[in-house]
Amino acid sequence: MGSLVRTPKSCRGGGDHRAVFYSTAEIVGGAEKYLSFLLPTMARNWSVMLFCPNAPALDKWAAELGACGVHVVRFPRRLGVQRALALWSVARACRAADLLHINLITPRVAPLIGVIGRLAGVPLCVGTEHLVLT
Repeated sequence: MGSLVRTPKSCRGGGDHRAVFYSTAEIVGGAEKYLSFLLPTMARNWSVMLFCPNAPALDKWAAELGACGVHVVRFPRRLGVQRALALWSVARACRAADLLHINLITPRVAPLIGVIGRLAGVPLCVGTEHLVLT
């Protein structure tokens, strides 16, 4: 099966550490602002990939991160074959990653972060909750 996303040479190993970030938000909120500070700084010394929805509200944010050396991969917003292929691409990208970071909207799925990361062979898996529900 072919990959939906080909990892550019600039994001492949070569002795550098590699991080994969995954965010499902369709707007620029607190978690995305947090990533706006973290990812460009990491991209100076790490190969950084960000998977995020192909939502119009994220266009400027994704372009700014791309200009800072972050390899941004946009995935379809709706569930279906294309979204499933995008998730498959995330799993493939994780195979060579040293770090997997997923922004969570609920702590109930936090245990899945470790399962997903371990199945992909990622040594460090992080899930952070950024949406506070009261």
